[in-house]
Amino acid sequence: MTPVPSLLGLAFACLAPTLALAQPQGSLDFQLGIARTSAVCRVEADGTDPSCGKALSSLGFTVTRRMGPLAAGGGVEVDGVLLSETHLQFAGIGGLNLWPADDTQIELLGEIGGHLVGGMGSGLFTGSSGPTTLLPSVGLRAGAAARLGRRFLLGIWIIGRQDLLRKNVEVDVQRCLFGCLYSTEEYRVGGWSVTAAIRLGSFL
Repeated sequence: MTPVPSLLGLAFACLAPTLALAQPQGSLDFQLGIARTSAVCRVEADGTDPSCGKALSSLGFTVTRRMGPLAAGGGVEVDGVLLSETHLQFAGIGGLNLWPADDTQIELLGEIGGHLVGGMGSGLFTGSSGPTTLLPSVGLRAGAAARLGRRFLLGIWIIGRQDLLRKNVEVDVQRCLFGCLYSTEEYRVGGWSVTAAIRLGSFL
């Protein structure tokens, strides 16, 4: 019996740990998606709030550092509609980061941060002048990602957030179409938001 097969088996056993895909220590990804929010509502003259849920486009990035089954980091997201109100979400994040397989990552992370809202009352034929409002917020995000090659990732984020405060602000509005109309409007700022996004990035 020749010792060659035994030697090859021993060599493969020694090299196997180095050939396996090592779990990365973190990630940086960019996201593109849509958001649904109730955070800005115009207050009617009789004091009632109209339906204020609206869909927005969403861009952002997230960076995390992995520590065993846990991860911590931060994220920034900008939601808005062209020539209309904008929402800036920023937060520190932390929670579970699990690898059920060598090429699959699952995350469940909490968020604590802020929500900056501006441009209330703006539109295609409408200009506005009013305060930018900052509110504290908390959230929860769930993510899944697949490893592409040794470094890149492709996945999804589902993020839910809730503002911890609500404020009423007054905005001076100018509407112009074959003439201009001027008015002062009141907006209630603060509510919930949900984001669904595709994420593409790199493991660190």
